[in-house]
Amino acid sequence: MLAGTRARSRRRGAALVEAAVVLPVFLLLVVGGVVLGLGIFRYQEIAHLARESARWASLQDASLRTKGQILTNVLTPKAVGVDPAAIGVATTSTADSTTVTLSYAWTPEAYLPSITFTCKAQVRNPY
Repeated sequence: MLAGTRARSRRRGAALVEAAVVLPVFLLLVVGGVVLGLGIFRYQEIAHLARESARWASLQDASLRTKGQILTNVLTPKAVGVDPAAIGVATTSTADSTTVTLSYAWTPEAYLPSITFTCKAQVRNPY
């Protein structure tokens, strides 16, 4: 009877050691998945804002296609989850198309180095 109690006691210690090994790895994977999801969300948001900015700029006169106008009319009202003031804007226009390039430096929430997202959108001018 005493031998069975010792074996059970050793097994409890083994379960504790297994949990101490597996739990940090599991938590690291969960936090990594959440941070990856946030990064994908931020990239998609910048890509969406680039498309919207290009569409808006293609409908405006060339004098209105400035960073300040795009920031005021497109980025500030439509940006969700990103700081509009931290987005870099570059526009180029030709006779038949307008291209907007947005860049955003995202610092992950898990104390990782900063990652710069750059998204470019080109739209034909309707006129």
